[in-house]
Amino acid sequence: MYKLSFLRQFRGFFISSLKIQLRNRVSLFLTFFFPIVFITIFGFLNINIQSSDLQLGLLRNESVAYSDLRTPLVSSDIEIEESDDENLLIKRLEKNKIDGYLKFGDNKITLVSNPVNDRTNEILQTNIENILKDETLMKESIIQDWDFVQEGADVESSGYIDYLLPGVLGLIILIRAVSATSFNLVNIRGNSSLKRIFAAPVSKLAFVMGNAFSRIIFTFTQVVVIIFIAWGLFDTGPKEEWAGIGQMLILVFLGLVLFLGLGYIIAAVSKKDSLVNSLSAIFIYPQILLCATFFPIDQFPEWLQMISSYLPLYNLNQGLRYIFLDGMNIWDRVVLIQTASLAVWTVIVYVVSSQILKRR
Repeated sequence: MYKLSFLRQFRGFFISSLKIQLRNRVSLFLTFFFPIVFITIFGFLNINIQSSDLQLGLLRNESVAYSDLRTPLVSSDIEIEESDDENLLIKRLEKNKIDGYLKFGDNKITLVSNPVNDRTNEILQTNIENILKDETLMKESIIQDWDFVQEGADVESSGYIDYLLPGVLGLIILIRAVSATSFNLVNIRGNSSLKRIFAAPVSKLAFVMGNAFSRIIFTFTQVVVIIFIAWGLFDTGPKEEWAGIGQMLILVFLGLVLFLGLGYIIAAVSKKDSLVNSLSAIFIYPQILLCATFFPIDQFPEWLQMISSYLPLYNLNQGLRYIFLDGMNIWDRVVLIQTASLAVWTVIVYVVSSQILKRR
């Protein structure tokens, strides 16, 4: 009998919370329509998010050209990455981790690059040609008269929208779980609705779980709809398609549980909407700027990169990008590291929230 009563209470709180979210037009715009407009506008812009430094791969082999050119190239201003595996260099090029790579033959040097990046290719080619024409090296017979050619790689180029979409999803989760949850709880407490609810013989657990699961279902729907809109407009989606979406939803769930805890903490310590605004801003805005939501953090100072890498939104964004962009699964080591970080943050948040609620 108690289990049935609990389920009925849970269903009632779940449905009522879902209706409240659907009726809140401002919240719907900020967390649903605004992200769609945002990715639509920026999806059509060709924004370069690569590092400002040139990054060149070298395909190692036993040729004279490789052994003679390696030292001048490494000594230049170009960042060099060497590998024996051409397939690895192609994957790095596809993910914009390098601007191109050099293949060495007996009498020919070939620059392989992404044909989409015209400006970068031109700068990279000029730099390599300057090294080949270096008079000092030619006098020392280090540089020979090799043929230098350029060819485009047949790769699937990823644009700014591919980088942006996981960050927007992380932003939606953060705002919905922290700001919307705390505002809702403070409002129903302020108009005495919470007192009336708990004055009745209802389960507090059913109330909390009903509200939490309504937000989880609502956010899951948002995430899937936004992914499909981006898929339809820009032909972009997770590398593993349906399996990728499923694994992204696992990370979305972990992020929601974590940020819901933050929302409960803010609601517990706030008596007015103004305080909710301030505390939510403290949690949300620094993470938006520091957690690679819109741009990589590579250009930050090292100390700031280290701080950013420990923030929960960064862990969520990076985990989503590894699955979305790189086609990794949730059991890959780098994804597990981000998942473990989210789990640690979740434990910390709920330990803090339990201590706060005990004192109130």
